[in-house]
Amino acid sequence: MSDEYIEVEGYLVRKDCLYKETHEWVRKNEDGNYILGISDYAVKMLKEITYVEFPDVGEKFNAGDAFIVVESLKASGDVYAPFDLEIVSVNESLEDEPEKMNQDPYGEGYLAIVKPTGAVEGLLTPEEYIEKLKEYLKEE
Repeated sequence: MSDEYIEVEGYLVRKDCLYKETHEWVRKNEDGNYILGISDYAVKMLKEITYVEFPDVGEKFNAGDAFIVVESLKASGDVYAPFDLEIVSVNESLEDEPEKMNQDPYGEGYLAIVKPTGAVEGLLTPEEYIEKLKEYLKEE
């Protein structure tokens, strides 16, 4: 495991991402937009991901809106907007290869590139997310 990650009971948390309690992560890219995906924990809870339903590029969502659907053999789950945003692009490669999410949720398995349309706030640091993750693991 590289030093980009912290491992918590078999789940990886990437150090350069910010998180929501609902297991979304974002990482600012070089042009000021954010790469968005779901955490290793969320991917492993869904198990084998089979399909991703994306919104249209240019669509806008408010913080907390369900805006992407991820389906797996086990369940279907909504991905929630971590802040007010506009869709810049989606990871179209997931349409043919949704398993990339299982293999590399913080890399090739990212979901979308988004542009904030308001304040970027209410996100957890990796350390804060780890504390929440530990709480979830105690409840299982």
